[in-house]
Amino acid sequence: MQTELAKRLPQNCTVLSSSAQRTRLTCEGLELEAEFRDDLYHASGQKLLEICAEHEHSKNLIIVGHNPGLTEFVNHITQDYIDNVPTLGICFINITTLGPVRGQLREFIYPKKYKDRY
Repeated sequence: MQTELAKRLPQNCTVLSSSAQRTRLTCEGLELEAEFRDDLYHASGQKLLEICAEHEHSKNLIIVGHNPGLTEFVNHITQDYIDNVPTLGICFINITTLGPVRGQLREFIYPKKYKDRY
């Protein structure tokens, strides 16, 4: 997933991560410099919206967190339905304004999608 993310990673991005050990290891493995936050640990979809609102002036925001909050967030902010964002699943969303159905799911990548490549 590191290779796939590196191909798509925007420059000048803000990275917020849960302070959990697993998300710290994910950031380390993906070579992301992150701000680690306790409030991202099992944050709800609503809490993720609030955190995004705190960073509304960031052009590119990456959140490394947990389910079910991440899946709730993606389904709330876009018109797409994702049953589950799996471990190391990455959703690229273009957001114009925060709220229900304000974003467009540009791409959804996850390890099983690339199992034949690596």
